[in-house]
Amino acid sequence: MNRLASLFLALLLTACATGGTGPRQVAHLQVGMTLQQVNSLLGKPFHVTNQGALTVYDYVFNQGQPTASSYYVIIGRDGLVRSFGPNSDRGPE
Repeated sequence: MNRLASLFLALLLTACATGGTGPRQVAHLQVGMTLQQVNSLLGKPFHVTNQGALTVYDYVFNQGQPTASSYYVIIGRDGLVRSFGPNSDRGPE
């Protein structure tokens, strides 16, 4: 029984450490990253808006749950991250 409990605990810890994208992955964003790096890190955006020379990518994590969070990533015409942060003025759509 002890061996089974150890295996379960190891699987649980692994799932917590590697589970899903969200604020933990957003913490790894950096100005100057490529769009490909952002997509690899955060996955597909929830919404994309073109604003002239800039494109805003919106990401929503845990949608429909009390812990939902929304972040923006601004990409320049050169395909590099210019800015990013939480969408504090509006909740997840």
